[in-house]
Amino acid sequence: MSHLKLRRHALALLLVTMAAPSPTFARDWADAGGWNIYQSQTHCTMRAVFAGSSDTTVHLSLTADGNLVLTVLNPNWSVRADEDYPVTYYLDGKEYGGGKSTGVHAASGALRGIAAAFPDSFLAQFAAAKALTLKKEDILVTRLFLEGSAPATAQLRRCVEAIAAAPPAAPQAVREPTPIADPFAAPRTARSN
Repeated sequence: MSHLKLRRHALALLLVTMAAPSPTFARDWADAGGWNIYQSQTHCTMRAVFAGSSDTTVHLSLTADGNLVLTVLNPNWSVRADEDYPVTYYLDGKEYGGGKSTGVHAASGALRGIAAAFPDSFLAQFAAAKALTLKKEDILVTRLFLEGSAPATAQLRRCVEAIAAAPPAAPQAVREPTPIADPFAAPRTARSN
């Protein structure tokens, strides 16, 4: 998938995932490893808030066809929506994605952050990692300790499997209104005998 297609897909997922500080989804799954797991009709998301001085929120969204989007948000960042940023991601020091990350705003702009698309294989590395580090060029953006990411990613995969196994929703029949023979005709008046 091209960078542009991944970026568009990432932004579409984000609009659904982060419309509010506590997203509304089709189903809430049991929390796993301290992460919240949510299911929509098209994807599942694991979410954790890293409280303290950083106040950073991480969303990891996965679709049934393997599209994976990592979003990192912070109310203190001056990120502009839809702008590209040169951010490099590290899991336990191993570099991932030296490309562009896209600026996003969530919760009516109260949370600002960056989103990047990754291959499905990134999820296993995320599960095994102890730390996620982000750098903008040589500047440390954040370092987060990923406690509980292994059980959370396992729950995320179960969630996506449930979406894939669900039968497709039956199309809703659209009932057309009964057409009026001549909607422009003068109204009829009742005749009296």
